[in-house]
Amino acid sequence: MAGVCGGPPSFQLVARGDSVDLIVLLRLPADGLATGVYAVAAPEDTAAGPRTARLGVQRVLYTDFAYRSERGSVELSRLDRLASGRFDVVLREVTAQDTVRYLGVFERVRVDSLTESQCRVAARDVPPGVR
Repeated sequence: MAGVCGGPPSFQLVARGDSVDLIVLLRLPADGLATGVYAVAAPEDTAAGPRTARLGVQRVLYTDFAYRSERGSVELSRLDRLASGRFDVVLREVTAQDTVRYLGVFERVRVDSLTESQCRVAARDVPPGVR
């Protein structure tokens, strides 16, 4: 599932698998092209501006593991009715503090307009992970 929000302008991509869930959140520029490179903002940076990215992963094996992006980038190559791009990020596990590198590609994912509640995670005053 992918979608855009108006305030603040953002793009969200959610992928759900058998044992891994992923969310990519991009803060889009208010004006100009949305495509381009988005640098990962630190998890504690609640004032991250446009052209920043956050990425979270939850792995469910015998036990749950949650990871937040620490550094890296997301490249958005297309954003209209479809979205395409790639990411190369280092994630930190929130409890054990272990790090892992995640590389991925999303290609021609349908983009919808999201509801206000779906957009809340991207709101300027709500840090990622807080609902």
